[in-house]
Amino acid sequence: MITPKGIIETREIPSSGDGPDANRFFIGSEGIFGIITEATVRLQNIPFIKASALVKFADEKAAIEVTRRLSQSGLNPANARLISPMESFSMGIGNGMDTVLLLGFESHDHDQEPKLRRSLEICREGGGTWSESDVSIRKGHETAAPGASERWKTNFLRAPYIRNTLVRCGIITETFETVTTWDNFDTFHPGVVSAAETAVRQACGNGIIMWRFTHIYPDGPVIYYTVIAPGKRGEELSQWDTIKAAVSDAIIAHGGPITHHHAVGRDHQPWFEKQCSPVFMSVLQGIKSNLDPGWMLNPGVLIRRPSGKP
Repeated sequence: MITPKGIIETREIPSSGDGPDANRFFIGSEGIFGIITEATVRLQNIPFIKASALVKFADEKAAIEVTRRLSQSGLNPANARLISPMESFSMGIGNGMDTVLLLGFESHDHDQEPKLRRSLEICREGGGTWSESDVSIRKGHETAAPGASERWKTNFLRAPYIRNTLVRCGIITETFETVTTWDNFDTFHPGVVSAAETAVRQACGNGIIMWRFTHIYPDGPVIYYTVIAPGKRGEELSQWDTIKAAVSDAIIAHGGPITHHHAVGRDHQPWFEKQCSPVFMSVLQGIKSNLDPGWMLNPGVLIRRPSGKP
């Protein structure tokens, strides 16, 4: 990484315990400390042994509990997306009433069907249902018939283009992705959804709030919220600002980070500042001042220059 202060080069090793990890520190700094010019990446074999299924739940709470059990089961699914009724319907894989779980396992080495079958047992214990046509098993390089997961993937890749069309039509659309712990979920999730619904009613009169789990950890889920609402000509930016601020404030107030896997940038910077302790923020500002004394690199991204500083 090239910085105004000089070059930083880390070693190519699998892992280390000798103090703070420079790689973890600089990756994710969004270019405010330096410019990464070379990187070593870890490769793995392409998985061709796959097993997947679509499971429906009439009870949303039961679906969430099953997903928690799966996250702590040691089965380690490659994909475990829990999708709200409205979002699953919009993606062509649901009926608009059931919460849908997309499950997937993959490997380049060994059969994945046993893991999927055990996962389906856990789903059945929680009230989940599925049809065998929504179960796909691939044990080699053979081509499998497109299943529910492939339908979802195709529509997922189309979604950004649809979003751009909605914006051109005056529709307010925004997404929020964050993460919380399982023990905080029952407070966090309703709090964020309620804030979004209130903001949408105030700014737009009505709208749709959808959500899904994009990742699951044994500690908790990553939740991705989508807001779609009618815009008023000439007021679209102020409507967007109102919704953006209300939902972001709710995420921080309930203990979540402003982003899990996207970035902070400029849009999220005010909320990143709220979630950081003042001491840690001063540490980041100090490192920035040390590596980039003129604060030239990516100004305004991630952190602000301390007031009163030249």
